[in-house]
Amino acid sequence: MRNLKITQQITNRNGKSIEAYLREVAKEEMITPEEEVQLAKRVKQGDKFAADKLVRANLRFVISVAKQYQNHGLELEDLINEGNIGLIEAANRFDESRGFKFISYAVWWIRQAILKAISDKSRKIRVPSNRTLEARRLAEAKATIEQANEREASIEEIAAVMEKSVKEVRELMKINSKELSIDSQLNTDSDSSSMKDVLEDPNMDAPTDGLIYESLNSEIQTVLRKMDAKEAKIISMYYGLDGQFPSTINDISEELGISTSNVRQKKDKALKLLRKSGSLDRLKTYLG
Repeated sequence: MRNLKITQQITNRNGKSIEAYLREVAKEEMITPEEEVQLAKRVKQGDKFAADKLVRANLRFVISVAKQYQNHGLELEDLINEGNIGLIEAANRFDESRGFKFISYAVWWIRQAILKAISDKSRKIRVPSNRTLEARRLAEAKATIEQANEREASIEEIAAVMEKSVKEVRELMKINSKELSIDSQLNTDSDSSSMKDVLEDPNMDAPTDGLIYESLNSEIQTVLRKMDAKEAKIISMYYGLDGQFPSTINDISEELGISTSNVRQKKDKALKLLRKSGSLDRLKTYLG
């Protein structure tokens, strides 16, 4: 097998290197749905060869996603590097028994890995290190509370865990949300014909952004159709299902023009509906 690295450093910082990588990716064979299922089963059994093959077969999809985030602080090769990390994570977490296509599941991880890298770079420029640490502590506290109680953590609970005032926590959440939103805009005008030529496969249609998002949206819409429009919007914003960063309750409240308590009520109602119908697991598949 060719020595094509798919971990954190896949290219050097020059055009010839990225072109060579793209040509190597184009040579990777696609797999059938049946092969995908068998590989996924082997991955769960710890088969590293199967994981490698599953990842390699989907490397071109990472490039399709990465192209949409150009001109936001990272070079294309860096975006691909980060997207590949998300792809590898998805391969290790994928559960084929749920009936999803692998790429439908993997796109969320690819996108989030890229968005995180863009955000991290912007934070290095604008945000003091103590703020970054505080943001991480806030996220950890929030996750711990929500996992223990199976509901959203209140600001008061987060403040208690962090040993901070409610005002300090609210301000930290506001700052984090504002910084993240700056770097979450998409650039969809960055396609290059030479790149498309490199990725063309004479035996099959080249993977396009439309194919990826059509597959992903099909799975997501199955979940969101089980709730009313506003509840669906809240869930989509809260978990970042619309291609943006996950939003806080306060952000959603401001965006929709309703109180934070109303947002929480609708979110909890929607999650109960999903849990009762068995669809919550489908949503969690995307969230890891």
